[in-house]
Amino acid sequence: MASPLKIRAHHLLCLQGFQGYGYNDAFVEHLRGIVAEIKNHPALLIEVVTTCDAVCAGCPHCQKAECRKDPGAHRLMEMFDLTILKYTGIKPNHIAKAASLLAQINTAFQTRAQRAKICGECQWRPICTWYLDSPTLANASTTDGTLRSVP
Repeated sequence: MASPLKIRAHHLLCLQGFQGYGYNDAFVEHLRGIVAEIKNHPALLIEVVTTCDAVCAGCPHCQKAECRKDPGAHRLMEMFDLTILKYTGIKPNHIAKAASLLAQINTAFQTRAQRAKICGECQWRPICTWYLDSPTLANASTTDGTLRSVP
């Protein structure tokens, strides 16, 4: 049995809005691979973590298993994760199928206001929440575990 894919709690929200943007080309390709894996395998086991994960592994700002983008970034990322866990009831290190976790995330965070509780001033917020501006996608049922990204 393969090991679960480790994904930070807040990345379960971020990955859904992935459109092909990132810190550099290598990171974008890395994200594209993760998104494809989750889309193509809804039964994929994911371990929800509050530390650097599979996404961070391709990030140029991940150093010594911490986000070093800005001073305090590591703690800010952890706060994003803990807030997601609080609102969804998911426990740290919980392992579940990708579709089930996405359904929990999408049930808890359906509006821009709900997402603002998590995203705050994140530089990617206008980009990864694109689907909230689309009446078709924003109102579509996404509580079935569907990954919304369009890579």
